[in-house]
Amino acid sequence: MKLPIVFLASALAAASQAAFVFGTGDSGTDQNVLFDNGLTGTTVTGNTNQVGLDILFTSTDVLSTQASGAASLEPVDGSLSDLVIASVPGVEFTGISLNANALDDGSLTVVVNGDALNTYTYALDKNGENRIFVNATGSDTITSLAFVSTAGISDIKQVRVGGVQAVPEPTSMAALGLGALGLLKRRKKA
Repeated sequence: MKLPIVFLASALAAASQAAFVFGTGDSGTDQNVLFDNGLTGTTVTGNTNQVGLDILFTSTDVLSTQASGAASLEPVDGSLSDLVIASVPGVEFTGISLNANALDDGSLTVVVNGDALNTYTYALDKNGENRIFVNATGSDTITSLAFVSTAGISDIKQVRVGGVQAVPEPTSMAALGLGALGLLKRRKKA
């Protein structure tokens, strides 16, 4: 009798593994992330141009935003080595694309949602644009991307996200569930 339980546990663990597509070029994401001009700090906030939801950008480097033309994020010292792009609590998205301008040839390693199993390393070229994307598949979503670069990044431009949605917090979902149970119970008595 233990075999089916072990099989079920293995099947549930496999089903919970998120799937992501990593690539170069444009991913078809539909919302630009906009920055106010002149923001500085180790964390800056951008927001999506269609639904106005916040996206956080955090680094060990001091960041500066430029809003003219293609909105960009630049390190104040000229070389960005790490960056975390994260949705604020209650927001998630299904795709992200950006252009990382490298100072040297090297690599950019991306970790999705803090899970080492969802890691990909891109080759960066100092002589061209390095347009990359990550898309979630099925019902999976993205809440954060962590980047580490061996090349040094002069700027991140044209950040776009897709499938952006506000997710109800768990207490709201619990309240809705209790309300539905109450309606069912009331209907049963009538």
